[in-house]
Amino acid sequence: MTRKISILVYAGLMVLLAAPVVFGQAVRFSTHREIAPPDYATFRLGPFYSTMALTERVGYRYTTSTGSGTDYIFNNSRGEIKEDGHDFPIISTLSFRNYLIINRNMDLDASFSLGYAYYPLDTQEDEFFFTLPEEGIYGAISSSFRLTPYVYGTIYDNISYQTDYVDTRGVNDRYGGSRYERFSNDTGAQMNWDVGSRERLIFGLSRYHEIPNDDEFEDQERVRYTESLAFESEVWDGARAGVRGRFWQTFYVDPEREDTALQDYSVYFTAKEGGMGMFPVGEASTLSMSVGVGVATSRGSERGEEINNQEYSPKGDSVELTRTIDLETQLSKTLRHSLGYARDIREGYNSSYEIYDLYSYRLNWQGEISSASFFSRYSDVESSGATDWPYTSWGNGATLSYPILDWLTLNASTVYTIRENKAEFENVDDPENSSNYDKWDSRIGTDFRIHKEMTFSTYFAHYERISDDEELEFTRDTFEAYVSYHHQF
Repeated sequence: MTRKISILVYAGLMVLLAAPVVFGQAVRFSTHREIAPPDYATFRLGPFYSTMALTERVGYRYTTSTGSGTDYIFNNSRGEIKEDGHDFPIISTLSFRNYLIINRNMDLDASFSLGYAYYPLDTQEDEFFFTLPEEGIYGAISSSFRLTPYVYGTIYDNISYQTDYVDTRGVNDRYGGSRYERFSNDTGAQMNWDVGSRERLIFGLSRYHEIPNDDEFEDQERVRYTESLAFESEVWDGARAGVRGRFWQTFYVDPEREDTALQDYSVYFTAKEGGMGMFPVGEASTLSMSVGVGVATSRGSERGEEINNQEYSPKGDSVELTRTIDLETQLSKTLRHSLGYARDIREGYNSSYEIYDLYSYRLNWQGEISSASFFSRYSDVESSGATDWPYTSWGNGATLSYPILDWLTLNASTVYTIRENKAEFENVDDPENSSNYDKWDSRIGTDFRIHKEMTFSTYFAHYERISDDEELEFTRDTFEAYVSYHHQF
């Protein structure tokens, strides 16, 4: 069986790489940043570029909760709101972007945000956070380098201290999840080697360490090592194909947690706009797809659990056929949509690993002064753990931003999520694991600019959780009005 899979993977790669490679000048694909002065800098001293921004948010908030599950939420410290009533949140954030050009072949980027959220009437826990200032940055500290014209890479160290609210599956739920405060550090490197005019080798190494701040989550403390190797070729202008191997090893501090090893071997193809070639999906499209084999192994996978006087054994080692496909298309000047499917293996939250199917669709409309979007996302997750039962989650939502007046904008959003658990036994650990429930989260508000650095915002939010289990049913309404001041130095 393994030999047949290897032959199929090799044959697929040869089909992709055998396409003509003389269609014109190659267009490189890379996440490696160019060593050049950044466009965000507001301060310069020789080769050093920097910017610092202060964001101050001050306001008034009132929260009220009803329903039979309210006592369960408050008594078990679930969700970010720990008691109803009035409060005056004060949230301060400092963001730093520092960039140093060491020489024409090396740079150094130090970018991070730190802040503190204070709730004087104690309706919510105060919070300190230290994270990246925005997406798209390798790490809080990173350095890009070029060893030769054909060998270049990036090393990074991403330090973070933050608080999330997660449900029993590890999914974010700020209304009903448990407070998870943690420190993490992700250190790694990526190296690219252009071995030909259109061919490239890509190497990656990283080490991730997560340390919870609360004994409730001590089983989440872990160290994960990741290695990757890929060979890719531009099969024609705007399109590339390759073969890659990725490996993860996770080691838990808690002796009850099983250490896990994941492997993924795949063939992939990506074509950007204008490079669709033989694929009849339109010139204004981007297509990505892959197929491969995922392997999951764990230490101690034979250990069983007794639940309600019945023996249940966790899922053992697994070999899965993995695949992904994503298509994004610009339908018109203002309308864009994307759809995707994936079946893959990932590290589990309570278990060694999870096998999941994910279906997604998104539609975005962007006008000159207004915008709207719709999304649908369905996932089917099977865990390897003895008590982590399979479940499905289907979320549908929409957003709208519309200027009512020249100076006043209406913002609205709504998301409805259906969670269905496939528990084999009743009264398993937590009602979230054994009972089905729906979540409806809606919000409407306005904002307008008082000054070029100051904005006034107000909103009303309604959250409802619906279930046959009384412990899960509750409703929460929140009103808030606040002023935001943003100054870039």
